[in-house]
Amino acid sequence: MTLFFWTKLDLVYIFPKIASFVIVFFRIYPSITKLSYLNTSLKVNANSVGALYELLKAKNNLLIKDNVNNEFNLIEKISIRSLGFKYLEKSNYLFDNINLDIERGDIIGITGQNGSGKTTLCNILLSLILPTKGKIIINDKFNVFENISNYRHMISFVPQHVFLFNDNIINNITFNQKLNEQNYNKIKIILAKINLNINYDTLVGENGSKLSGGQKQKIAIARCMYRESQIIIMDEHTSSLDINSEKEVMDDLVKLFDKKIMIIVSHKKEVLKFCNKIYNLKDGILSLSNNK
Repeated sequence: MTLFFWTKLDLVYIFPKIASFVIVFFRIYPSITKLSYLNTSLKVNANSVGALYELLKAKNNLLIKDNVNNEFNLIEKISIRSLGFKYLEKSNYLFDNINLDIERGDIIGITGQNGSGKTTLCNILLSLILPTKGKIIINDKFNVFENISNYRHMISFVPQHVFLFNDNIINNITFNQKLNEQNYNKIKIILAKINLNINYDTLVGENGSKLSGGQKQKIAIARCMYRESQIIIMDEHTSSLDINSEKEVMDDLVKLFDKKIMIIVSHKKEVLKFCNKIYNLKDGILSLSNNK
């Protein structure tokens, strides 16, 4: 209507008004785009926020070790049975009928093309999302999804991009947990074992800006050791490292967690060679790979 009204005016008046309209549009367009992006992000991360909410509700069970079922304290075997996942009820399965046995001491590699479902499978193993069907059994007794709080106490995650906040090394390992003298000594021993030659009071900078990629990954490893995790899950954890740092990190992992269960999601042959079994996820099927 405004433009129609303008057309009845002299052209001398029309063009300045149109120009003003165009300028205003381009000034507010970035804000409109940002709002659209934020709306999309909220929808995408809704499940993750829900998982965090459940974690907070179960805070006491997660942090107090005495509450954890004693039979979870030594995980000998993980059994994945008929596991399948799809995003929507009417959509196709991203992967289906996955069956896998993992025993203590195993280093399992999972590879596959981008979009094959590796990270989704990883998130299910972390119990961050629930499968559409199937179950994960611990020691032939406990269904993970019926004992999530107990299970989460026994696992740690080493991601591609390690989250660090602008604090010292100790607080980045313990997440500001109150420590006694025994725990301080425990951290000193851990830092010595992973050869992280940095004073534990050193500030790491915003998101670890004062550290190298290898040092960030070693802090992630230290977190696993401090929690005494029995299952360590890694998703492309060496992608941002150079060859030397990658080998050093992998050597540390194999040496320090030799009697644990390690599950490594990666496409890099240099990383997968550390695994005793490699599985390929393709077209929704997880199969044992011969490329060892």
